Amino acid sequence: MEQMEQGEKKQEAAVARSQKSLETAGQASTVLKAWYQRLNSAKERGEFLAWTMIFVPYDLLLSFDVLPVFIENYGPVCAAKQVATHFCEIAEGERFAKDTCSYLRIGLGYAAEYNRVGGVPEKAPWGGLPKPDMMIGPSAICEGRIKFLQAAQRYWNVPYCCYEALNMPFHTAAEAEHNEEIKKHYVKLYYEQLKNVLIPFLEKTTGKKFDKNKLSETLALDMEHQRLYEATNKLLKARPAPYGAQDSFTMCAPSIVCRGTQETVDYYQRLYDEVKYRVDHKIGVVQDEKYRILWAWLPPWYALSIFNHFESKSAVAVTQAYDIGIVPENIDLDNPLETIARKMYEGSWYGAGSQWTSRASKDLRFVQDYGVDGIIILQAESCRRFSMGYLHTVELLKEKSDVPILDLKSDMADKRFWSEEKMKDTIDMFLETIDKKRRR
Repeated sequence: MEQMEQGEKKQEAAVARSQKSLETAGQASTVLKAWYQRLNSAKERGEFLAWTMIFVPYDLLLSFDVLPVFIENYGPVCAAKQVATHFCEIAEGERFAKDTCSYLRIGLGYAAEYNRVGGVPEKAPWGGLPKPDMMIGPSAICEGRIKFLQAAQRYWNVPYCCYEALNMPFHTAAEAEHNEEIKKHYVKLYYEQLKNVLIPFLEKTTGKKFDKNKLSETLALDMEHQRLYEATNKLLKARPAPYGAQDSFTMCAPSIVCRGTQETVDYYQRLYDEVKYRVDHKIGVVQDEKYRILWAWLPPWYALSIFNHFESKSAVAVTQAYDIGIVPENIDLDNPLETIARKMYEGSWYGAGSQWTSRASKDLRFVQDYGVDGIIILQAESCRRFSMGYLHTVELLKEKSDVPILDLKSDMADKRFWSEEKMKDTIDMFLETIDKKRRR
């Protein structure tokens, strides 16, 4: 472990690390490292491993002693440790296109290198990812996620399950928030996929039977962590802002990677307590907060230190990109499958579909509720999900809000598209634009 950490520090040496405002945000890496250690020792405890994706019901997997390995979320880890481009180039050498999602290229490059060397690649952060026993993916968010797991089968000859998590058509999404029948329709579809597709696959692959009580226990832990995370996010309305985007993009990680565990609940309790203390004592990222900027979508994971540049200008970048701590209504632990189906519906509304009117509405509510002075959107070059409907979303934001909007182009994980100095200069000019608007 010590040699691994020394190697990672050497990889990061040439890149400025982001300075966090929250002590608890810095502790997220400790939680994640413990989780990756659990993944790498799973076989010793008779647990199974599934390479999988966001939107897969991890609660259900955990109830079968299947540990979810969120392969796309290993991309940000590799980017932060400055090894993402290495794995991207390996994938490109395997003839995967350079404009394929960089998260998925990292995963494919990792799998290719693992098979070439017969084990965890030398540059893999945090002990790497072990070989999976199965792969599970939903037909949600983008088609690249489905094709990734299919392509990964050339490296992992393991059982694969793809289940339907249907995206709403655009016109349906516009009505869904106010139409209970639409909600019932999609919740029923998700429930049927859980019952008729995913559970039979897990039973066959693990040799275990579905345990409703075990699922309820895991679900209860997940709901508790979500409640704490949601409460923490609401504290960001305070002025001065108790934490910034560099904290948000770090503290969200346990909520994505290792949900449904007591360790994650304990982490978010500590997080809430620290943020509440800062709000009560008016401790901010910058005490003289002149600008509050919404960083609307994906960050540059290899350069989170860019958010410290805002602070040097008496500005704070805040974000809601990963505020997945939304607690669903009607939590029923006696009927855990139905509750998970409702969770999946909420996920499709906020994060899994092509509902760009909804995305713009969410950003607009954040602007109003959190006192935002401007919006910055990083148009990730390789992310099909955020590119699709991008111009429409920006036009909606401009139409319904008078706050300035800055469009940046780079990538979320592949730093070959990034220019630090250019980004800083562009941000400085954007803050000047906000000043000019105020003087009118």
